[in-house]
Amino acid sequence: MQRINKTSVGKIFAHTWYIYPVSAILITLLWLWGFQAFHQPSSHQKLHVFFATEVKNNSFLKDIQNKYEREKLREISNSYGLPASVGFTTKLQVAINTADIIILDETTLNGFNDHHQNYFLEMNDYVKSYLSNEDNYFTYNEKDYGVLLKAKDEESWLEQYMVFEEGKDYYLTLSIASQNLGKAIDEGNNYYDNALTIMKYLISENG
Repeated sequence: MQRINKTSVGKIFAHTWYIYPVSAILITLLWLWGFQAFHQPSSHQKLHVFFATEVKNNSFLKDIQNKYEREKLREISNSYGLPASVGFTTKLQVAINTADIIILDETTLNGFNDHHQNYFLEMNDYVKSYLSNEDNYFTYNEKDYGVLLKAKDEESWLEQYMVFEEGKDYYLTLSIASQNLGKAIDEGNNYYDNALTIMKYLISENG
């Protein structure tokens, strides 16, 4: 009986041997996927910037990211669209809902009419504490919704990375959908201020 069992087992293994290496591969892949999924950056560890300009080289974002500890900020991404291009309105609508920082020219900002408060964070004293007293702002109905990033008659360190349209002022705005606005959202969110600190880097004259 024992000999019969060994023979049967041998025959079964001969026909099903491939299951074992395949199973090992699947288990390994599943473990790798689980490890990566578990270690994906949280919403507070990544940040997205939208530019209403043509971005030629976004390496400056990586340079900014390197100023942070890995657990504070692990990922910066960007997207862009030109106001005169087809599909810009759609891109901007997506950015408003997904980006943390949105760079817009003054003409586009004015196009929001009385709805700025529905999309952009008001730059109150708390937000301005991350900036310089010399900064200028986009003001609508006596409230500031953007800080000047590139004046039409001045040069910017960002011009080596992107193309600004001549004769236009560009402002940096903060999306109210961002989770990285520090205690501008609530007091318990004070630590998560990546959008504000990166705003400071982008606005600074030396990058």
